[in-house]
Amino acid sequence: MLHVLLDQQKTTNGSPIMPPKTVVDCVRRLYSQRNPEIRCLLPVVIGLTRTEVLAALPSIVQLQDRLVKEIISRLLRASVECQAIPRADGTIDDCDRKLGPISPEDLVVAIHQLEFVQMQKESADSTEPDAKNKLELKLILRACLHCFAEKKFYTQERLSLAISQLVQLDPVPTLTMRTVMQALALYPRLAGLVITVLARLAHKQVRSSHIWKNSALWDGFVRCCMKTRPQCFQVLFLLPTEQLESVFLKESSLRQHMLRHVENLSNAQRQQIPDSVMELLQHEPEQQQQQKEQTAPDDEVNGHKRHAPSHEDEPEPKISALDS
Repeated sequence: MLHVLLDQQKTTNGSPIMPPKTVVDCVRRLYSQRNPEIRCLLPVVIGLTRTEVLAALPSIVQLQDRLVKEIISRLLRASVECQAIPRADGTIDDCDRKLGPISPEDLVVAIHQLEFVQMQKESADSTEPDAKNKLELKLILRACLHCFAEKKFYTQERLSLAISQLVQLDPVPTLTMRTVMQALALYPRLAGLVITVLARLAHKQVRSSHIWKNSALWDGFVRCCMKTRPQCFQVLFLLPTEQLESVFLKESSLRQHMLRHVENLSNAQRQQIPDSVMELLQHEPEQQQQQKEQTAPDDEVNGHKRHAPSHEDEPEPKISALDS
């Protein structure tokens, strides 16, 4: 009945209908006292408080994909415009109109943070009564993708706000750099913000080293540097030598581009670069040299190339059944 009553397709512009407070209160009581099933809240989700929506998110993202998509879409649409249920005389008072409980940027940030939420295990076989586990990252990613599919709600300004919030979190959510790259692909003008984000992360992680230890964040950091060169070079100079070498191991071309950049600097500017960094720029990392030696033929490693064998030394070609 609630689904029929609050069906957004019944409205003239497709915006969701804000459920009356009395209806929301009834559903809230039903949920807390008799039926603690998250599906009970779905028809009135845009009428809940922001705190209630955030508390329900871990359960929402575990629902069927169709439901997750529908709920996210409803929350996003409600953040822009809602319609109240008309009164008996068909009129709608302006005081009955209000927006949904959460903004697009706050929603996507909250979804990113779900990886840190501890979920109570439901297995009766657990030896620990309060054993906990975490949400799968793929469920969080799926919810993020549903957000970004609603492109009209994620403008350049809103994505900037979301990214700024994400990089200030401690620890930084694993999917942050993926979101940064997706935002840069949608809005290339965000390159300046991305450089600021990289610099902020570099300063932060020099102290805590969280990014270096998270392969997904570190890979994303390096890929963002690749997409924003040469502006990213100023950020790479902030990295400890060990991490800078790790960047060059992942993307060897960055070392070459960065070296050319340094060669074009004035003498005064080059003198400000630490000797350890200059040495790293001018010499290929030992690990890359070893990889090249392992992939090169033995005779090339010894400094000469193998001469082509004479026809006299060649064995007779074997005839395959495929030749007939």
